[in-house]
Amino acid sequence: MKLFFLVVLGASWPAQITNCQPPTANRQHALAVRVDGEGFLRLLREGRVVYAKSAKLAVYENRLCDQRKNPLIPTVMVSGEPETISVDLKGNVAISAHGKSCNVGRIVLALFACTPSADSTGYSVSPDRPKLANPGEGEAGIIRSEGTDGQVRTTAKMAAAPALKTVAVVAETTQDFSKRAGTHIDFHALSEISNASYTLGDIADIRAPGDVAQRLRGVELGEAPALAAPLAIDRARIIAKLRSQGFAPENFIVTVPAGARIARKGQVVEREAILAKAIEAAKDQLGIAQKLAGILPGKDLLLPLGALELVAENVSTSGTGVSVVVAAFVDGQRVNSKTVRLTRAHSPISVRVGAMVKVRIKLNGATVETTARVKRTDALGETVEVETADGAILSGVPTAAGIVEVQL
Repeated sequence: MKLFFLVVLGASWPAQITNCQPPTANRQHALAVRVDGEGFLRLLREGRVVYAKSAKLAVYENRLCDQRKNPLIPTVMVSGEPETISVDLKGNVAISAHGKSCNVGRIVLALFACTPSADSTGYSVSPDRPKLANPGEGEAGIIRSEGTDGQVRTTAKMAAAPALKTVAVVAETTQDFSKRAGTHIDFHALSEISNASYTLGDIADIRAPGDVAQRLRGVELGEAPALAAPLAIDRARIIAKLRSQGFAPENFIVTVPAGARIARKGQVVEREAILAKAIEAAKDQLGIAQKLAGILPGKDLLLPLGALELVAENVSTSGTGVSVVVAAFVDGQRVNSKTVRLTRAHSPISVRVGAMVKVRIKLNGATVETTARVKRTDALGETVEVETADGAILSGVPTAAGIVEVQL
């Protein structure tokens, strides 16, 4: 049985009490916002998605809309009669009433490879599906409010509601309150997970009465996806998970942006760093004096977060080329590797074992020439050993056909 009470004029009641007076949202001052970056606001106009770089936001029929009453996507629900509304640089929408404030949602931006064209209504449209991003992430940009310098939130003050005369208050169940006062689960367009598993609070903004919000945030959803393999948010699976934890998700307002996904956060090792490690190892282990060059095909390495170390595990030669296996270790564990093939910038000068060569011996600026027989060459022909007529063994570098230079 539902109970009714009479509230007299001037009484102070909690914010969830429903006012008999009509909403004042259409009388409020709009909050002007714009995207400072490459992103676009997303709006629903006559059943289709349109885009805009700026808008004047206000509340119409409990939804945050632009000046033409087109609601934002995803929907930002605003219940009751807030006194102020604000949007911060990261697109978080907050309202305040009766001296209290709370977050009610977040703006999600659209990114396009090609700038969408404007239609006759002034909105931008595109046949291409955009990439979704949260404000403040990468090139998406941030949300700036009219009159701010980017450091302080700007708020739009709502018009004062007329004085209350009589208010009917209904004694509600928890489920009734969830439906009306709002248990909202708003999933992020992109959630980056650092840990091996994730919870509902890691991938969604949650607003709920009492301790329900905290309980919802702690719901374990499973293992994080593998690196470079984003996972689409499965609304049906999450609803089933909530139901198995004793919640009644049919009473919740759940918003999942189109294309919403979960990605494993990692660190990138650029190919240039791997190539530099391979060249360093080849010169150190083989004593190569000439300049080495190489091309590492494929993409940069995407690795888990942690302490990174690149190790040259193996250096080998084949003809005039060098192969180096560079492994990546994170927190002491080997997680990936690349094989780098190197070549010398200039081909070595061919020298045969047993051939007689002219030897130029340089010491303190002086040069002495003699003849010697080639005794040994290295695998790459970089250095040779020669034996002079008196039996001295010298090591030098071929500098021209039939000439070896020795530095003493």
